Amino acid sequence: KDSPEDGIAEESAFTKVVAKKGETTSVNLQTITQNDTLAKPITQDLGSDSPTAITLSRSGNEEATLNIPSGAVTSSSSQSGEGDGSSAMITVSPLKAQAVATKADYPIKGISIEASQGGTPITSLSGIASGEISYKESDLPVGIKESDLEVKAFNENSGQWEKVSVSSVDTDSNVLTFATTHFTDFAIVSAAPSVAAAAAAASSTVTEAILPATGKDKDNSSLSLLLGGVGILLASGLIIGFRRKKSRI
Repeated sequence: KDSPEDGIAEESAFTKVVAKKGETTSVNLQTITQNDTLAKPITQDLGSDSPTAITLSRSGNEEATLNIPSGAVTSSSSQSGEGDGSSAMITVSPLKAQAVATKADYPIKGISIEASQGGTPITSLSGIASGEISYKESDLPVGIKESDLEVKAFNENSGQWEKVSVSSVDTDSNVLTFATTHFTDFAIVSAAPSVAAAAAAASSTVTEAILPATGKDKDNSSLSLLLGGVGILLASGLIIGFRRKKSRI
């Protein structure tokens, strides 16, 4: 079980216990704790007069970063438009097992951003925030190209992953950079495996159809065309001879 609160994942084997009515059965269960499986979430003040930088790390490696410029968070950023004078707080958590897959998009790895002020959620910004999310090539589904990856934002109302204003991938450093003006869940997204497989199959079919014949294939194609031409000429001769014979009768 992934625990984004403390960055620890606990897993245990599933055990089925059957006890007869009126009897007591004792079973010993063993759990294994894996530390540092997920990057630990970060919660800090979200200042309006100074920039905010947050980094999620795991085992000393940066998993994701978020940079919010000064002035991006104002009283108009909250849904109510008014604050109670308390400081705005922001929490950035790793997002993996909780990410929602759709028919079109398959989330690989991401972050969840939540902010509030005086109990009022902050969902939009007056400026542009930028972020980076790293990935491993082993995280990618089979058939997915790194160049096809992009960062998308999850829309809770539609239940779909939507494009952000800016998304680019650096395949050398395995990092995607994105920009946004609102807070929600952001993830590295690829085409759903079924969609990617269909696209790959279609691409393969088109490629085979347009490939020119070479070598022995080319000779076989030429021979087929020649035989086909001879067949057409013979058929034409027979038709013409039949018509002439019929006109004489």
